[in-house]
Parts: sequence; C-alpha cells; structure tokens
Amino acid sequence: MDYAQLFKNNFYLSKEWSELINSINGNISTINIRKKSIPIYKNKITLAWHRYSNLEIEELRNNKIIVTKITDSKKGLINYHVMFAQDYDEVYKNYDKKFRNLVKKSKEFKLKLNKETNFNSLYFIYLHTLKRLNSPAFPLKFFENALKLKEAKAFSVIYQGTKIAGCLIFENEDNVYLSFAFSLDNYFFTKPNNFLYDAIINYAMKNKKNLHFGMGVENAGYERFKDDTGAIKLKCNYLYKNEYLLGLGLKIVEKIPFLYKFKPNKILDVTIPFT
Repeated sequence: MDYAQLFKNNFYLSKEWSELINSINGNISTINIRKKSIPIYKNKITLAWHRYSNLEIEELRNNKIIVTKITDSKKGLINYHVMFAQDYDEVYKNYDKKFRNLVKKSKEFKLKLNKETNFNSLYFIYLHTLKRLNSPAFPLKFFENALKLKEAKAFSVIYQGTKIAGCLIFENEDNVYLSFAFSLDNYFFTKPNNFLYDAIINYAMKNKKNLHFGMGVENAGYERFKDDTGAIKLKCNYLYKNEYLLGLGLKIVEKIPFLYKFKPNKILDVTIPFT
C-alpha cells in the first residue's frame, strides 16, 4: 500500500495547526526544507508526525532537528493508527466481532450524535476523562481557538438528553483527524465510545476521506480499541532519540498528573509534540 498518500495533505504540517499550538504555548517556529515550511517545536523537534522523505530527514538532521517520522515498520513502541478512505460497509464488516457487537448494543440505547458550536459543555467531560486516565489536559482556550478554524468540528453523544461523550476532529482536504475523544464512565453501559468511533468512521468514509486516529503507546487499552476498528497500525520513530525513552516519558507524565497543576507549560512541553 502507498501509505505516503495518507500524509499528502497532513493537517499537522499546516499553518493553522502551528498557530493553534502557538496560541497556548508560544514555542512554535518554522524551518524551510526543500521549499516546504516545516513547523518546529522549541527549535529542536518537528511538530508534526509525518512521512518525511529521506531528503527532508537528512536536511532536518543537518539542522540538528529531531524528526518525528511515521513508518510502516512492524516494530516499535509508539503507534499511529490510520484508515484509508473506503466503503463504510466494508469497514463495518471488518470490525472485530466484539467491537461490532458493542456498536450494535450502543444503538439499542438510541444514542444521538450532535454537532456542537462551542466546547464549553464538552470540556467537563474532557476533564473528567483526563482525570480518570491520569493524563494532563489541554486548557479550554485551546478548544475555543480550535473551533474558530474552518477545519475543526466538535461532536457530542447524547443519551436521554444528557451529553455523555464527545470529540474534536479536524478535516483537511482528504483527511479526517480524530484528535480528541472523551466520555463519562458512569454511562459506559451505553457503550458511548463504540458509538462515537463508529459514527466518526462512518462520517469519514461517507465523505471519502482517510481517517487518522493518532498516536499511542503499544498495548495501552485505547490502542487495542483502535485495533478493533480494523485500522492500519503504523509506527512512530523518534529519530535522534530512543523511542523507548519516549514511551517511558509518556508513562511518567500519565502517572504524575499533579505536576500539571504546578507546571502546566512544562507538561505541555512534553505532550504537544506527541498529540
């Protein structure tokens, strides 16, 4: 398969994404490589996970820039799940049996997907999820700024009039990015996450767009969830650094979320390049 086409119009390389991250952190610059403007975080690491060409990597390394590269290697600790644009019925048929059955079960609860015009009513659910997972949270300002972009859309999952889950996605040309997804655990009996993932997959496939699920650490619960959708699992190579140290760093941040209260910018420094 030609995985390169999945990254032809990579939103995470865009000016819009750079400015969005810059609005909450202020550490984004750019470097011109082979007539392409590549966003750089803190002057030392590429902001976007991307299928950089060998020539781009060579020039970035010559400029002492750490490269966050996506490959189709079978080995690695950090995953990046993607799904080619295809017929939704084929995707549904290829779901893991348990995942497909839970999607069916979620529909018994008559859940509804609703497009949101602001993030205020979803932010509580987002914070609740991040607290449950012991993970640092992005500030509300990030989501407010994101929804000012034409590429951004927010959705909620509604059960009996109550918002119980939601997500923020970005669209860019032929790609959809499921960047943030969250839910209330006291409504897990309705299977909101299965419903939400299926709904966004349906949305992307019906619009003939590739779907990017983003990165994560191998064997984490949310990674197995992505596996069950039938998504392709690519690998993230953190060039110039040991990727196992990257995985360890992400796990440390997960275990010490209290630091976020005292050093929010420091924790964002750790997490931003890996969203």
